[in-house]
Amino acid sequence: MSRFQNRITPICLMVLLALSGSLKAANDHQDNKKIYTPAQKITLTPEEEKADRLRREQIVSRTQHLFTLISAEMANNNGDISRSLSLYLNTLRETRDPEVAERAMEIAITERAYNVAEIIYQMWREFEPTPSIAQQRLAWTRALALGDQETVFKDLDTVLAHADDTQRQRAFLMLAQISLAYPDFLKNGSSLVRKAASRYDHLIEANVANVLYSVNKESHAIKALQHLAKQDEDILPETTLTLSALAQLHPQLLNRFFEKTNTSKLSSAWRELEVENLINQAKYDEAAEKLSHLIGDDPKANLYFQAARLTMRRHPDDIDKVVGYFDKAYQVGKQDERAQAALNAALHLASKHRFAEAEQWATRIDSPKFEFDKATLRATIAAEQEYWQQARELAQTALKQPETQGTVFERVDANRISLQAISQTMPPAQVVAELTRQLAQAERDRKNPQYADNVSLILLQRGLIYADKLGQPEKAVADFRRYLTMNPSSAVAHNALGYTLLSINGKLDEALNLLKTAYEMSPQDVQISDSLGWAYFLKGDTEEALRLVSFAYEHDKDAEIATHLGEIYWKLGQQDKAREVWREAWETNQKRELLMQTLKRYGVTF
Repeated sequence: MSRFQNRITPICLMVLLALSGSLKAANDHQDNKKIYTPAQKITLTPEEEKADRLRREQIVSRTQHLFTLISAEMANNNGDISRSLSLYLNTLRETRDPEVAERAMEIAITERAYNVAEIIYQMWREFEPTPSIAQQRLAWTRALALGDQETVFKDLDTVLAHADDTQRQRAFLMLAQISLAYPDFLKNGSSLVRKAASRYDHLIEANVANVLYSVNKESHAIKALQHLAKQDEDILPETTLTLSALAQLHPQLLNRFFEKTNTSKLSSAWRELEVENLINQAKYDEAAEKLSHLIGDDPKANLYFQAARLTMRRHPDDIDKVVGYFDKAYQVGKQDERAQAALNAALHLASKHRFAEAEQWATRIDSPKFEFDKATLRATIAAEQEYWQQARELAQTALKQPETQGTVFERVDANRISLQAISQTMPPAQVVAELTRQLAQAERDRKNPQYADNVSLILLQRGLIYADKLGQPEKAVADFRRYLTMNPSSAVAHNALGYTLLSINGKLDEALNLLKTAYEMSPQDVQISDSLGWAYFLKGDTEEALRLVSFAYEHDKDAEIATHLGEIYWKLGQQDKAREVWREAWETNQKRELLMQTLKRYGVTF
């Protein structure tokens, strides 16, 4: 917190005390019924009147600036960074106060509004040409944000020497973060940062930076990790970030650390990390042995979570054993851990299509922190079983939650289920009318951070109704083209537009190119594989069509995929195989219009 923020509080208290005094005087007046007479008027000279007027103007000005800055801090706390910085900039122009400049620049850099930070810095330099310690420190932070290595490393020692421990912690943490974005920092600043970190090695953040800036010198890095393990036994978030980066960028370094360290003397948190590292290396037996000892010493919920993850890797089909570990975590955990265990168990069971059990676990989620996830998960389970009215109600419950996202799901997931449910519970024409209304509403809310997601979802869903329910492919194509424009990297967008174009004369080549792109983006997606295979079939390449659609059918016995595969077999003269695939689909999907029309066209009955 800046000095300016600290200065606000006493002034606010003074204002409140002043108001309190006025109220007390008013109450005394009512209770004691005293009559106060005004003091005798004092005559001032012109000079005194001028001075008094100036003093009053300054009081008013200071008060106005104070409340402007309070508004700026409130805007910042509410996430309205643009308004906060605007208020700070206006105040800085009027007051030229270094403390205002420092706080404004801190906010700008923290929020990565580097263009605004530069404006503030240049204004600050104008009215304070001889830099104060605060300006030097913020100039160094500015250089770090801009990737100016020369300034960062040249001024590092000076900045640290004139900072307190809180400011040093922030400096070392920023050095660590910048090293992940700009690897050249590690190469060019290794020696300087390691020396600086050794002078302040009582700070966890200094040792975090030391670890990262030692990655090219294994012995130094291992020594830094060992020191960090002793110092940060509970593994703080910044340490977690560092270790995650090491696991991704320098996995062998983390391995060597555990090999060269007597892990039995480390805290349980670091021993758990060792187990996780072994799991990531597929050393399952060794991981299981160490995890067993940890659970024996202290059977905590997070250890059972780890046991569940290990079982998923070792025995992916042993669903009951995985859920059993989540159950143990539920039994020993605190409220949030119980909720997490129930959520994980429900997700795992749902992924295996054991929906009834998944729903039972989902209802056991009882932490306010997980209310959004709970409602969205239950909506998902209902939608998977095509209980559309229930799915719609649960999705709406999720969307009414104040959270913008949960630990697993986001609002876009709940919104998607809600739109799907609407499409399944209303006549198609009414669905289009409702989606059109929602689209107009979403279009008006362009400042919403989820504007693009909201509009995209509605366009996709309305396009599907036009294509699948109303037989209006041209209108569907119009929605899908806009959907693709808003989501150019989406395989789903390419697939939706490409597959719909297959039903429009003269669009086969465009459709094939779109579907090839979708397949390149997501070659394991069975729907895309089926779409591309069907495009090849219409193009006359039956062999390639068979390869792609067979792959899709192996992974998903959907009636539409079965319909396509049967047609391909029939074209290849393999009528028996075609009838076999169609019969399997017909036995459970006699309401699927495409399947029934195809059987009628080929004169096939069962």
